[in-house]
Amino acid sequence: MILAIDIGNSFTNVGLFKGNKLIYKSKFPSIDKPDESKVIKIFEKFSFNFKAIGISSVVPENNPYWKAVLTNYLNVKPLFITGKTKTPLKLKIDKPQSLGSDRICNAVAGYQMYRHKHNVIIIDFGTATTYDVVLKNGDYLGGIISPGIETSSQSLFLKTSKLPLLTYRKLNFPKDPIGRNTAEAIRSGIMYPALDSMENMIRRIEKFLKVKLNVILTGGLSSLIYKKTSLNVIRKQDLVLIGINYILRYNNEH
Repeated sequence: MILAIDIGNSFTNVGLFKGNKLIYKSKFPSIDKPDESKVIKIFEKFSFNFKAIGISSVVPENNPYWKAVLTNYLNVKPLFITGKTKTPLKLKIDKPQSLGSDRICNAVAGYQMYRHKHNVIIIDFGTATTYDVVLKNGDYLGGIISPGIETSSQSLFLKTSKLPLLTYRKLNFPKDPIGRNTAEAIRSGIMYPALDSMENMIRRIEKFLKVKLNVILTGGLSSLIYKKTSLNVIRKQDLVLIGINYILRYNNEH
């Protein structure tokens, strides 16, 4: 089995793969390092039987904790994914080593889903909303980073004195784009521009590249965008974990 760990800004996701199948997943807030006993219970559940471990981390200060726990209890050195890690992609960008590991994993997973058949853009609605473009020949062209949906809500709350904070669970599309109260006005002002921005950005990139892109949505609030968009897209959860699994398998085979 392969153990994949996605250390994101908000949450850390731990996934176990048997082949290409995700058979177990657990989630911890990234702000608090999880109690070791909770992590060890996951290991015990699968009899400490892990062939390889991969980590995508955008929170460097959490890395020593996970490295110590994994080394002490599993005696397996984890692979921290970076721009220098061997993958099936060719990173056609400035300073590949600076590319976020979560974006690398998303790009690899998206490429594997459409390998040699279609160009793809992966859009991850997380703490930041990221776009990553991969051509069918394996060229990773780069992408876009913009404030995430919930991040936009938090910023509005922090920078104003009277507007309420709309958290993750309270963010949705109002039926009427014209808000009849403050909360609805904020929902409309955050959700509809996020949708319009995504749709227009995809069209802009396709026009610039003169190619058609298959669109994959992932991340916490992608379900809301997926239901509302008029574009032909697919939604795939746990894409970073899936990418970690692909990268580990690729490194074992090459």
